[in-house]
Amino acid sequence: MDSSASFHASPYKDLMKNFRTENFGKVRLANDEALDIIGMRDINLRTSAGTIWTLKDVRYIPRLERMLISMGMLDVQGYRVTFGDAMPKAKVHVSLLRLILSRLVFSTLFIIHHSLADVGTAAKYGPPFLPTACFGRDASQFPSSNMFAAAGEAIWDNGAACGRQYQLRCISAVAPGTCTPAQTIQIKIVDRAQSTVSRPSLGGTTMVLSTTAFQAIANVSASFVNVEYQQV
Repeated sequence: MDSSASFHASPYKDLMKNFRTENFGKVRLANDEALDIIGMRDINLRTSAGTIWTLKDVRYIPRLERMLISMGMLDVQGYRVTFGDAMPKAKVHVSLLRLILSRLVFSTLFIIHHSLADVGTAAKYGPPFLPTACFGRDASQFPSSNMFAAAGEAIWDNGAACGRQYQLRCISAVAPGTCTPAQTIQIKIVDRAQSTVSRPSLGGTTMVLSTTAFQAIANVSASFVNVEYQQV
């Protein structure tokens, strides 16, 4: 299924209200595999603001590996998602599923994994790195791999983020082909993004990666990418 998908889809029948089984044809994936659509119903998502988003006519595809939400369909259904320079986020909860809506083009599909992983954004920054908000001028704070990052306000956690390790991968970007396929890295938080000595390539992101970390998962010419990340 490509980024211009015209409907929502889910492999999780238990999330659907008043589910009904019916043959709705097939959907063809990017690898040319055809999956059966055997049902359709609505799913309610609760946002961090306490409001309910009802996804209409979500297709039930049992063999789908993840839940897909079409931003185009949200627009058609009357939901307005505004992304400004400050990059506000709306957090949607479905049981243990978590989705952060961040600065993406409207045609982009959001992916919800049946796990505790989050979706956010990552910019990049280069030297100088010292001093940091976490460890001051101690040069030993940086891992030998140079895979480190500054935490955005969404994960800064009043400084508790210092030293935390995250695994992440690039999942999409404004320009096609930006992400390095199937590449997952692990980074260490050493600073706070809003107070780094050097200027990030974009403000307001979930995290700001060292140039080494950024270019391991994406084309370094991009100012930011969308990432899936999880604390380890």
